[in-house]
Amino acid sequence: MIKYKRYLDQLGWPVKKTPNFKIKKNYESKIFLFSKFKRKFDICLKMPSFELIENYYGDKLLENYHLDKLRKISLFKFINIRVNFRLLSKLIFYTSKKKVIKIKKNEICLFGPYSHSYSHAIHEFFVRLIYLSKKRKFSLVWLPDNLKKYLISNSYKKTFSNLRFKFYSTSKNSIFINCNYLSHPNNRWLIRNKKKIISNEYIYLANTFRKKVFKNHLFKKNPDYKYIIVSRSNAIRRKLINEKELIDKLKVYNFKLVSFEECNFETQINIARNCKIMVGYHGAGLTNLFFMKPKSLVLEIFNKNYEHEHFEFFSKALKINYKSFKCNKNYLNLDGACNVNEISNYIKKKLRYNKKY
Repeated sequence: MIKYKRYLDQLGWPVKKTPNFKIKKNYESKIFLFSKFKRKFDICLKMPSFELIENYYGDKLLENYHLDKLRKISLFKFINIRVNFRLLSKLIFYTSKKKVIKIKKNEICLFGPYSHSYSHAIHEFFVRLIYLSKKRKFSLVWLPDNLKKYLISNSYKKTFSNLRFKFYSTSKNSIFINCNYLSHPNNRWLIRNKKKIISNEYIYLANTFRKKVFKNHLFKKNPDYKYIIVSRSNAIRRKLINEKELIDKLKVYNFKLVSFEECNFETQINIARNCKIMVGYHGAGLTNLFFMKPKSLVLEIFNKNYEHEHFEFFSKALKINYKSFKCNKNYLNLDGACNVNEISNYIKKKLRYNKKY
């Protein structure tokens, strides 16, 4: 196994120069997919070796990072054990029911973890659909059934109108026969000369996706959403515990509290397109920055124990200005409390000196 810890931090981001990887078509004669495993991380194994399929999730570094996370299971929140992953996967294979799916030569599958997540749907699955829509080499694309609810939305339906879809279940174990599948884009930094850069492929795909959605979305101007705070009050985990204090402070600048999970996808896109400044605690709602215009502003608040860099990465790929704020109270369950005055003063300066906002 490659010692990924030399190259990646605790959240899977590079700390030194790592190879760039690009999307490519792969093939495996027999793949075993099993789901319902640790935060819905769907596993794809080549048979009969029970090893991860090639380029399942980026490159070997990222794959080893995620496998290491999957091997660790916590009991009662304080007992950590490591499981033999190959033995576990064999046990599941030989004791579970499996649906057999035969893939035709002109069909292709998209695999990946967390397809239930709106964020992963956009930044890992939809950008690959953009790649396929440009290639036009396959008559049918197999997708996790979690994505169906997004793709029936009018904007996404039109954006991918030149692709045909069929869905496989992520609540059942499956065997894919003669399977073409598409690897992931590189949605991690490339570190070159100690600088963080983004792969040209990802920049192109992310911007093409936004451009196509803008073309196919019926935009309605609404000044009420010029400045928004993305709420996580309905979330199960990672909450901003002084969210009310923050919105009370920012009301003077006409900020509006938005719960994206209560909006349909067309409305989410419309709110983001109207938005010039988006403030929020790290979470899926911030993914809607994909639909903000270039040079708009995202302010991300995060717990110091979970300094995930994806929204900074997406912002830079899409030419959106970005600023992060660490919580001054950080809890191990990843809840946090921000410094309300620090954020308010930053916004006050931005609004005073930048007329574009």
